[in-house]
Amino acid sequence: MLIENLSLSIQNRDKKVFTILDKVSLRINSGEILGLVGDSGSGKTMLARSILRLFNASYRTILEGHIYYYNEGKMVDLLESNHTALSIIRQEHIGFVFQHSMQVLNPIQTLGDQILEKMTTKSKSAVVDLLEEVMLIPAERYYKAYPHQVSGGELQRCLIALALVNNPKLLIADEPLSALDQHTSFEILNLIKRLTQSRKLCILFISHDIKVVKEICSNIAFMSDGRIIADSVNIDENPHTNAGRSDNLPPFSLEHVILEVSDLNKSYSDKGIVFRKINAVKSVIQGFGLKLHQGEILGIVGVSGSGKSTLARILARLESYDSGIIKFKTYDFKNFTYSDVSAFRKQSRIIFQDPHSSMPPHLSVRYIMTEAAKLLGITDSVLAIKEAFIKVNLAIDLLDRLPRQLSGGQQQRVLIARALLGNPSFLICDEILSSLDATVQEKIIKCLINLNVTEGISILFISHDLPVVTRIAHDIIEMPMLNN
Repeated sequence: MLIENLSLSIQNRDKKVFTILDKVSLRINSGEILGLVGDSGSGKTMLARSILRLFNASYRTILEGHIYYYNEGKMVDLLESNHTALSIIRQEHIGFVFQHSMQVLNPIQTLGDQILEKMTTKSKSAVVDLLEEVMLIPAERYYKAYPHQVSGGELQRCLIALALVNNPKLLIADEPLSALDQHTSFEILNLIKRLTQSRKLCILFISHDIKVVKEICSNIAFMSDGRIIADSVNIDENPHTNAGRSDNLPPFSLEHVILEVSDLNKSYSDKGIVFRKINAVKSVIQGFGLKLHQGEILGIVGVSGSGKSTLARILARLESYDSGIIKFKTYDFKNFTYSDVSAFRKQSRIIFQDPHSSMPPHLSVRYIMTEAAKLLGITDSVLAIKEAFIKVNLAIDLLDRLPRQLSGGQQQRVLIARALLGNPSFLICDEILSSLDATVQEKIIKCLINLNVTEGISILFISHDLPVVTRIAHDIIEMPMLNN
């Protein structure tokens, strides 16, 4: 594939035009893994989407330049291809591994059926073979599993399988490792290397992590502000990735426990759709406990599938648990009345991993923030929103944008700002840095530490990245991976 002088502009509803890509040129050779590196908001994902014209229909896009693809013995310019020709190329020639699995996978359809639906041959045995090829074994189990029943690493393998269903020649992998722990990332990297050799694929591998890109790619291009600025083979790693523990964390009182968990157990049962017969029970959390003190930042670390996000949802009262004791201050979760739950939600907030699924894409940031303020009974929402934006160092003019018009770091800070409405005393941060580059991660870490210092907010900080947790937490607890 050859990209020549590709430019992309977007026109919003107010007829304002924003330049996203500016005369980008790239070449991906046969059998090559080309790395595309850049900070959040540099234009990496929009470049990937431009190749197959995967844009949101609610705004007008202006594409200029050429994207040449070698197809059936001749060079085809994808920007000049009609809808029918482009659909065939999308389905049969170019696979796309998206960053956010929950935006791609249907939550009410099994993984196997979703792969089968996209497969031109409609062969269940071929689906099983494909699941085995991406190391989802036993394949029969994963064929019948729903997205919420598998870990992040397993979901990523499923997305790779979806991208490979019709044996494409080119694979575009957009941040496929961003939300995964180090061990799972290593497994996915090895899988991609093996698939490149066995299927003779050429791959555009997009990431903000130069370490990962150097590990897998033969050539690297560096992107900034919508431009290719350098061959980044010799670019040094971001100094923030090696930053040590923060010395600015204030002491906290051991006398005031805000959250206490004892002997927590949680399991999932695999039920049949028709007869509700229980086929298997998988234990996710077993005998887990923690104490979070007022003013403390407590880190929770663990590999993909260890139950970290399940714990977060349980502690936010978004999911039930089998047994154990959970106390918020002096109140037991099991004895919460309706008014207790309402009071708890005003004092506690959860910030989720994926900003895309946490904010309605068709509503402005101002509307999203205003509705959140109304639900909390805040009378002066304009002042409260302004104060929240100042706390997370966001410009007020971002309120009039849609979520997709913000960078990943800006989206995550909007979620933090929304969580700060009503001045809560307790935050649950579930993998909120996993898809961000090191520079943006550092900004969010400083933002959270500042909130802890100035507001005295207690934070449960959940992540698979131990160095990141070490940067921010007073203390760290590891969640073990259970063998079922």
